[in-house]
Amino acid sequence: MLLVRGKGDKQRLVPLHERAIEAIAHWQKLAAAYSGGKPTQWLFHAMRDGAKALTR
Repeated sequence: MLLVRGKGDKQRLVPLHERAIEAIAHWQKLAAAYSGGKPTQWLFHAMRDGAKALTR
């Protein structure tokens, strides 16, 4: 399950298929290389250092 926070700060749990989990893990490796290995709280971030979330 993935916790998604949306408009109005509402939270939803979304089921994930195994292939989606693998794709997210791959993306995290690519994003870590892009940001210089700095940890970030965002899955998709707008800046190289992971300081801001990607906007809607």
